[in-house]
Amino acid sequence: MSLLGIDLGTTGIKCVVYNEDGKVLGKTYREYKLYMPEKGIAELEQKKVLDCLFKNIKELNSFEQVKLDPIEALSISVSGDEVMPVDKSGSPLYNTIMSMDSRGYEENDWINSIIGQENIYKITGQPPSNLYPLNKIIWFKNNRPDIFSKTYKFLCWEEFIFQQFGTDKIGKIFGPVMTILFTFIGALGIWALKDNWSVLEAINPYYAYKMLVAEPGNFYLLGAIFLCTTGA
Repeated sequence: MSLLGIDLGTTGIKCVVYNEDGKVLGKTYREYKLYMPEKGIAELEQKKVLDCLFKNIKELNSFEQVKLDPIEALSISVSGDEVMPVDKSGSPLYNTIMSMDSRGYEENDWINSIIGQENIYKITGQPPSNLYPLNKIIWFKNNRPDIFSKTYKFLCWEEFIFQQFGTDKIGKIFGPVMTILFTFIGALGIWALKDNWSVLEAINPYYAYKMLVAEPGNFYLLGAIFLCTTGA
């Protein structure tokens, strides 16, 4: 088994394959350019990144050492807290706004004014900054409502890349599968209740509270009960 490491940077993407002993079996690198039409604007087109990534992987898979020890897992490091809006199909609606892009300063000031810089630091452990995605998301809402209204979700690079390898398809079937599972569990539970309806008394949250008060360590037991009842 070999492992693929992907390093997605601001001006290029590098891919390296290692075996289980840490030996490098192959590496590839391709460059792309940021879109910087004016001062303060820094964007990156997703298609350029994907083209370079897929070419890197295709080239790696042509290496003899990689053929003998195929890739079975991957990990990715990305350039920063960039953000991109996508539609329901996962297709980008706008270029990725990079962390060094200056848009969002006004939104950052607004966030600080309603929450407070000290509170933000206490909550997140990070100083308020224009580097983070939230400012850019609010910028889209305020300045590009045409894009914001069509956006299904905002992704960072790592989610977008993993989506290209099929995680979106897994996500689409997860909801229906879990619905069937919980329906089945519920039906079995109702069928079992017919012999002793007094079991419903256990739903009363008083019993959970009493258990926790009697012994604080029972918190873990309560967690285990929830895991069992949800099928997790």
